[in-house]
Amino acid sequence: MEQQDIDIINKEVKKQTFKNYIIENKKKIIFLFGFGLLVVILFYSYNSFKNETKKKIAIKYNSAIIKFESGDNSEVLNVMEEIILKKDKTYSPLALYFIIDNNLITTNEKINNYFDMIINDLNLDKNLKYLNVLKKAYYNSDYVDEQELLNLINPLIKDETPWTSHGQFLLGEYYLSKGEINKAINLFNKILENQNSNKQLKLEAQKRIQREIRD
Repeated sequence: MEQQDIDIINKEVKKQTFKNYIIENKKKIIFLFGFGLLVVILFYSYNSFKNETKKKIAIKYNSAIIKFESGDNSEVLNVMEEIILKKDKTYSPLALYFIIDNNLITTNEKINNYFDMIINDLNLDKNLKYLNVLKKAYYNSDYVDEQELLNLINPLIKDETPWTSHGQFLLGEYYLSKGEINKAINLFNKILENQNSNKQLKLEAQKRIQREIRD
């Protein structure tokens, strides 16, 4: 119903007795309550549909894992890719992780396309989004050059997140592998200086610094 109609009804209430108001505006009132009821029904129907859809995806995901673990991997890749394309906030990322962990796809481009879809299209919670940014960086760290890795990790470093220290640690490890000790130590020190850094990574960063100074 238009706001104008609602305003008219409110004005009329002040002028008429309740009985006359009901009689004279019965159609509008019926429409108003009918429309409100329709909104409620649609809301609960949509939520029910979403929940039912998620259950089906969950069953498909778990069934695929059970078959894979029993040695039947003939359809698992197709099933996991189908789940990714469902764009479910829970099971699409899990399906991609399963594919990566079990080397079901060896084409970097395809994996990165799936990562991009999950990061950009799923409207994830900020922390979950950055977790996938981190996972994408880890996945690519053995294949990309310094600038490409920086481009992947920069969103984690520029915006304080629970995964910032993980990104810094990954980059520090990358520099160590390239023999760029000063760059690595600088990143490890940043982890130590940040009170929000992961505690375990702080310990590992301290070990790396002590080892490099000792050597």
